Amino acid sequence: MKRLLVLALLALGLTIALAPAASPAGDAKGPPCSNITNADRVYTAAGVVDVTVFLQKPACESIGYSFFVTDTSGNPIGPVATQDANCAPETPDGGCTHFVVDLGSSGPSTICISATTEKNNNVADLAPDVSDQFCPATSPSVSLVKSGSGASGGFG
Repeated sequence: MKRLLVLALLALGLTIALAPAASPAGDAKGPPCSNITNADRVYTAAGVVDVTVFLQKPACESIGYSFFVTDTSGNPIGPVATQDANCAPETPDGGCTHFVVDLGSSGPSTICISATTEKNNNVADLAPDVSDQFCPATSPSVSLVKSGSGASGGFG
């Protein structure tokens, strides 16, 4: 009986020792400052795309932050986004980065947007994880309608 108890305890100990460690929160392949958690976004009647991308932790110098605008077929449109830190994090210990793209008043009525973080020229995170019904599934993005109300959520 004692042998069975010892063997059971040894087996349990090996199972616990061999169990994989819990993965960090988020889906990013990099530090927490590379994990995109959400975004606030708006596309104005004047054609200005204004997006705040929220991060798990404050932005890091070693991470690149990029923002993309396409038409609903996935073709890139507009000038390169300007980036700044003019934003407030979504959570007390989180971070954010702010992007603005001016497509002008003649910009399309519906656009698709996405964001990435990069470390050493490798994508650490891509947001959103899946496209909505108006954007191509081949390059995950979410749609924004010109003059529509701002949107939040579904971007992490």
